[in-house]
Amino acid sequence: MDKKKFIQITSGEIASITHEMFFDYTDEIIRKSNPLHGERSFVLCILEQIAALLKRDSKDDKMIITHIQTLLRASLSHKEYHDFLNFMVPTKIAQYKDLDPISDIERYVLHELIQSNYHEYLLKSDFVSCCYTAMNAFLTTAYCIISKGLTQYASNIDITVDIYDTVIEITLTLVETKPDVILTCCAR
Repeated sequence: MDKKKFIQITSGEIASITHEMFFDYTDEIIRKSNPLHGERSFVLCILEQIAALLKRDSKDDKMIITHIQTLLRASLSHKEYHDFLNFMVPTKIAQYKDLDPISDIERYVLHELIQSNYHEYLLKSDFVSCCYTAMNAFLTTAYCIISKGLTQYASNIDITVDIYDTVIEITLTLVETKPDVILTCCAR
């Protein structure tokens, strides 16, 4: 019987990784990551932006959805980052386009986690609200995984949260081959 391999991200690591992810000055959000420092920083920058928007008392759903859709596109290919560079710094695409890319494994994990947030919005209506704290837990998980890097597929992602849905531990069950789906469990 194969011994399962795990990656565990502890509360201390989570606190260190997410420390000062952003500063929200109401009219402007300052993010920790610079999107010109490579595709990984681009993805982290979008995650920081969404996390800041979710922390606000008044939620800008249209902006959150826009950023989630950008992340979903980025999780499918590097084209989203190249399009961003082409728009922001067209004369320097060659300089930035290959800096710190995210791997196909990280892309797959990102897609699975962000898709959950997108589906949360698809269910929203006048009678059904979003669980913004749960959405933030999934974002924090994606942020920690992309920050640390991942070189092996995960079949399960277990997210442990406190009573306020603050992530206190993340455990990934590693597998050799790409799973059809990643089972994600968020528990207190």
